[in-house]
Amino acid sequence: MANPLYYCKKGCLTLGIKEIFQNIELYIYPEDCICLIGKNGQGKSTLLKTILEIIELDSGEIYKEPNLTIDYLQQDIPVLSGTVMEYFLKNKIEEKDLQYYLDIFTLDLNIDLAKASGGEKRKVLLIEKFLKNPKILLLDEPTNHLDILAIEQLEILIKNYNGSIVCISHDKSFLENVTNKL
Repeated sequence: MANPLYYCKKGCLTLGIKEIFQNIELYIYPEDCICLIGKNGQGKSTLLKTILEIIELDSGEIYKEPNLTIDYLQQDIPVLSGTVMEYFLKNKIEEKDLQYYLDIFTLDLNIDLAKASGGEKRKVLLIEKFLKNPKILLLDEPTNHLDILAIEQLEILIKNYNGSIVCISHDKSFLENVTNKL
């Protein structure tokens, strides 16, 4: 078996007076697609933020493979401006790399992001994350705002992703279709 890219052993976190998790163990191996499930407010998003080191654990042992790249699609859509093309140019993504994903998500480069739907904005953010191609991609509710066709396309992208994914979703069908680890 391959060595883990990341692990957390005996991880504990309390925020204020609320215990978020105690003695959690998480191992992320190459090509894992792990889905986190649970009720709202149970610490799923917080766990992703500890992987990113946005939030520091109170205690526990963390290991990260040297030079590990991690990226995060947050649940909330940030304010986006300009056209889709301007957004990608600003983030130094070339159009030749984009076309595959634009076709998959049927997304037009001329859409004004200030007027775009939540689904169009989500597609832009997903494309950006997939093009960055981190070894670990953290997805927090990636199907929010997407129609059925876009969700099906996202499932294909996840299944073919050459890195590891940790995903939070309440969409049971989506989870069953992409998860290789719970």
